[in-house]
Amino acid sequence: MLNLKKMRVGYVILSIFTILISAQTANAQKKPMSGVFIGVDAGYLNSNISGFAETFPPLYAAKKRTNFDLSNSAAVVGINLGYGHHWKNDIFTAIELGYSEFLNPIETIVKTTPAHEVTIKYSNRLDLTALIGYDLSNIETLYTRIGVGISDVNISPRDTGGTGGAFHDLHGIVYGVGYSRSFTDNISFNADLKGFTVSDSYNNDKNDGENYDIKMQDIQIAIGVKYNF
Repeated sequence: MLNLKKMRVGYVILSIFTILISAQTANAQKKPMSGVFIGVDAGYLNSNISGFAETFPPLYAAKKRTNFDLSNSAAVVGINLGYGHHWKNDIFTAIELGYSEFLNPIETIVKTTPAHEVTIKYSNRLDLTALIGYDLSNIETLYTRIGVGISDVNISPRDTGGTGGAFHDLHGIVYGVGYSRSFTDNISFNADLKGFTVSDSYNNDKNDGENYDIKMQDIQIAIGVKYNF
């Protein structure tokens, strides 16, 4: 779960930004994210990874299995590119490609025995999402998102006498809600709450004992700006 204290800090920061831009948007006429847009954002991410990784090292007569239930956090910066359209009935639709980079990459070693450990590394993610929303006013839009993400997760079991296969680039579902408000006719302020879920498993048909079952869930709070051309 997200640390409640950090969530409160994020809420305070978001409230301050909202107050500041509310005082500056009186002259904005263009709806946010109209046409082609590019943006940057920053935020906080919490990632939970559970499941197991199992290998059959050459010098052992039995499989070596490592279970894990991990919760890690990271500061995240991102860049996104998309195209949005506001329809006459106040419906908003868009498609967005986003890339997120962790400023402090998640790296954890989980040991089951002195002879068996699993290294977990997670440093970035690429998302492709569709946005569907509603225009609250001429300068405000509330939206939801749904799409797919590719997480740069590398899960590597390692053993005395052999190295297990690395499980990486896990695909999952991206979902969330967001709010956008025009700051000027070309610049908008955005706040997003995004989730990412992976459920993946692997059982090697080569009968060498390599298999895993991974469940991962990210929750991210982000604020940023977008420029529409």
